[in-house]
Amino acid sequence: MLERQPYAHFYPDGFYAGVSEILVGDAAEKKFQEYRDAIEGYWQAVNDYRQAYAEYEQRMAEILEEVSQTGKTYTEDELPKPPEQPSPPIWYVTEATEAFIVNLPVGEYVIRTIDDQGRAVDGTEKKLKVFDKRRTGVGYQIIPESKWTRPVQSDDASQILYLEGTRTMYLKAFRESEYNQHDYLKMTSLEQPLAGAGATSAYMWVHETEVPNDTKVQILQGGKVVMEAEYKPYYVKQTPGYALGYEIVEFDPEADEFAGRRPSFEAVKLELEPGTYEIRAVDSSGRVLEGSVRDIRSVNVVPMWQLYVLSLLPLLVGLVVVVRRRRTRVVKSVTA
Repeated sequence: MLERQPYAHFYPDGFYAGVSEILVGDAAEKKFQEYRDAIEGYWQAVNDYRQAYAEYEQRMAEILEEVSQTGKTYTEDELPKPPEQPSPPIWYVTEATEAFIVNLPVGEYVIRTIDDQGRAVDGTEKKLKVFDKRRTGVGYQIIPESKWTRPVQSDDASQILYLEGTRTMYLKAFRESEYNQHDYLKMTSLEQPLAGAGATSAYMWVHETEVPNDTKVQILQGGKVVMEAEYKPYYVKQTPGYALGYEIVEFDPEADEFAGRRPSFEAVKLELEPGTYEIRAVDSSGRVLEGSVRDIRSVNVVPMWQLYVLSLLPLLVGLVVVVRRRRTRVVKSVTA
């Protein structure tokens, strides 16, 4: 028999990052209070920043007036430094609430709620199925430079990635697990009665957590490592003008252009010429992560105009034959 317990969701990388941890009991209430204190501290820091910035502007105005009246000059070290703007907490914690925490081995069960007399409450009896992953691996989210808003996924090690010509892409590696598709969709879309219908024999990969940032991606050709790339932060810059273009640049937190901004994403950048490659992810000790190997085929595509030329060749040959025959007939008639 289970009793209600307080619980909360903890998002280390922010609510929209999607990865959460469940905290139970005193840990949930303590973490939520810690989050509230962090938010209150942030707003206090914002108030302090505004006051400090107003004082900074006042001091700069006094210096400018003094310079205009006396001609006195100041070195860069003598000028006041602007205050640093505070950053809000990235992590997030939901408010603790009470619920029944169920943790059972794989199997099928029947659950129900009972009252204080030990009698089953009408309408509370439900079936419960606990299932487990079939296997684990490493999946990739592939962000093409030309279409960064439309990433694709590579989940199975048997998949071959095909590229056209020289391409630049960004890779994010994830720990993933493979689940029965029917069971997983029933769990995540319980409000949809037909979720997972007809998929009892199908399986699907689910990205769970991103690999640590010290993970590297190796590119092999002919069984030898020809390149090794590491995770770096990148920022997507909108290009000026009427065209809705963009440029992906490496994020430098010390650069003035990135002041007060955060990276758009962190990934491994790969620039591949046409050829046959193999990629794999390795941890900080150089160990290959199981299930991370993929084959890549980068091929040169024949330009469309060459295809048109090839399609016209039979017509040109036929035209030449017809012209030659007509010339032969003309020559014979003249000779006769």
